[in-house]
Amino acid sequence: MGAVGPSQFLVGVDGRIRTLSKTTGLADGAIDQTLDTFFDSVRDGFDTTFPRVRFDRHSGRWFVTAMNLGFPNRYLLAVSSAGVLTNSTPWTFYYWANTRTAEGMPSHPCVADYPTLGIDEDALYIGANQFCGATEPAAVYDSSSAYVVKKAPLLASQPLEVVTFDELSL
Repeated sequence: MGAVGPSQFLVGVDGRIRTLSKTTGLADGAIDQTLDTFFDSVRDGFDTTFPRVRFDRHSGRWFVTAMNLGFPNRYLLAVSSAGVLTNSTPWTFYYWANTRTAEGMPSHPCVADYPTLGIDEDALYIGANQFCGATEPAAVYDSSSAYVVKKAPLLASQPLEVVTFDELSL
């Protein structure tokens, strides 16, 4: 998963996030670390997975999402402070918990899987499938959820504003 910005390509795969020069295609050293290290401040000690990367031309910022592997899990979000990344570019990190539970069973949490990421001038749009059950290996597909994250607070490093839409498909 990756995206092209003004001078770089930012790629995120399970286990790694790295910047490459758009001119040479070689790693440029701005970011080259594990995905767990990148999201360490918000991943709650769990491994990370399913990174999605977007460069937003409207704001000139990078947006990176991922999930942790807790049960229930967290949605993770990183927002850059600039369009051209260096090894000292500040990032703001956010998370929100997956609060979906199995229908009629509030003690059976769901785990979100296969997230997507879309972005426009107003918001980020994230969709995920929900797998619910008493324990992770026993979890089965339950429904899909979507999240709309207001972009303006993110650009000002203000608190996260998320609207949740659960049970989109049963």
